[in-house]
Amino acid sequence: MADDPHTPDDRTTLPLPTRASDRIVSGRTNDLYRHALPTFIGHNSDRKICVPPTASDFSTWVNQDTATITDVDDGCYLTRAAKGSGDSLHCRVRSLVGSAWDVRVGVICGYAMKQYFGTGLVLRESATGKLNSWQLGHGDAGGPLNVWWNSPTSFQQTRYNPSSQAGSSLNKLWFRVRKNGSTLEYYTSPDGSDWTLDTTEAATGLWTSAPNQWGIFINTNNNATPNLVVRADFIDWAE
Repeated sequence: MADDPHTPDDRTTLPLPTRASDRIVSGRTNDLYRHALPTFIGHNSDRKICVPPTASDFSTWVNQDTATITDVDDGCYLTRAAKGSGDSLHCRVRSLVGSAWDVRVGVICGYAMKQYFGTGLVLRESATGKLNSWQLGHGDAGGPLNVWWNSPTSFQQTRYNPSSQAGSSLNKLWFRVRKNGSTLEYYTSPDGSDWTLDTTEAATGLWTSAPNQWGIFINTNNNATPNLVVRADFIDWAE
């Protein structure tokens, strides 16, 4: 508030992180109300505040084909019109920085849980075109899945599937991959704050040298009719 208590004015920004003890003041018809922050963020402890990604954050296309990326108020989304069968990872990537890194993305899938559809976080080695997806499951495989790819259109092998043939009802998840020395660690989270270590593997397993890019993707493989549009919304990211 300004010196005059009746005149609103911006003051110095509160330090981060936002805490559960913080209060929010809202007004309606000249009445002021004070609310605890957990009323809005739905938890009774410190919570991460989302950092919505934009298309410019992941500026490089890999296998664009007819896919598009669009900015919205709370993030961005990837989509492609319905296609036939055959894997096709449409990716937007950026450079990995340093020899030790920790990358994260929050995603909401906007498609039916059909066989082979997918979205999430992708690692890429630009010199060879090899990719590693850490992703939501699909219609005949529970998630999350860790999958190796020879290229955006060439599947190699599924590395981790905790509930094969069980199907998946997940449609919102945070994915995280951390390079810890000679190991890649794969985490998931329901909220971007509380992380579960799901699996690990050697950092040199897939790559000829090492991944040098990471980003977001959708797989639009329509294995069976009806062919459907694929869309995924990305609501948070960090590196």
